[in-house]
Amino acid sequence: MATTNPSLTSAWGKIVDAGDEFFLSLPFSNRTSIEVAISDTAVVPTVQGHILRGDQFESVSRTMLGPGHVYARSQAGTFTVTLTAWTPS
Repeated sequence: MATTNPSLTSAWGKIVDAGDEFFLSLPFSNRTSIEVAISDTAVVPTVQGHILRGDQFESVSRTMLGPGHVYARSQAGTFTVTLTAWTPS
């Protein structure tokens, strides 16, 4: 298990592989929003994702999103998130 601080841009980027568990949260008191989406294959989504807002203390996990590759992007500029991801044993 590792906690990282990936930087998101306005382009979709894969942040978690299918099958791995994760917990993603946004730094508190930040007004930036991000989008999160899943894909059955390792192909960049073409949809609007679930929106998370930093100033609302929002987070998301595998249990909430379901199976698949996890992608995320910032809605404005570059934004750093907090991500813990692990492969279940």
